[in-house]
Amino acid sequence: MKKKIEQNTLKLALVCVSAFSVFILLFMLKKRTKTTTKTMNLNGNYTNKNSLAAINHNPTNIVKTAKEWRGEIETPAQITNTGRSGRFKAFSSDYYGIVAAYNNLQGYFAKGYNTIRKIITRWAPPKENNTDNYIVNIAKRIGAGVDEKLDFETYAFRLIKEIARIESGFSGDLIIQKVVNEKGAI
Repeated sequence: MKKKIEQNTLKLALVCVSAFSVFILLFMLKKRTKTTTKTMNLNGNYTNKNSLAAINHNPTNIVKTAKEWRGEIETPAQITNTGRSGRFKAFSSDYYGIVAAYNNLQGYFAKGYNTIRKIITRWAPPKENNTDNYIVNIAKRIGAGVDEKLDFETYAFRLIKEIARIESGFSGDLIIQKVVNEKGAI
């Protein structure tokens, strides 16, 4: 009888250890999943979630051209089926939209578009926008003169942040900072 009690106690101890091990494993897995989900969120916030920019994941409203960007996708049916403009590029996430904006802006600087006036006049042409107001607004927000020659590395984050804010009401500083830190590479 004593031997039977010892065997049952041993079995109970093994079951408890096994249950505790499973609990720890599940706890660690749940914690890891939460962390992964947080770091994998590649989208920011928009003041209008139904805007073209939000649907296209194109916070800076890059217009369609022959140039293809990483993460670019076909214009979503949500836009084309409703007769809304399909002239802007669409991306699989805001992250890729910001990568394209970074690389686009870097290309501007390489071609000599290195002042707020030159950048914004090209990005948001006067025939479609209130470009002068746009230029003054950006200059004030980033703390630079409208005709001041800018250093790309110094101003990339602020320029992208403010262009996205004006174009679409986008806020996603962490995504923009990630892209700037990676220098547009994935």
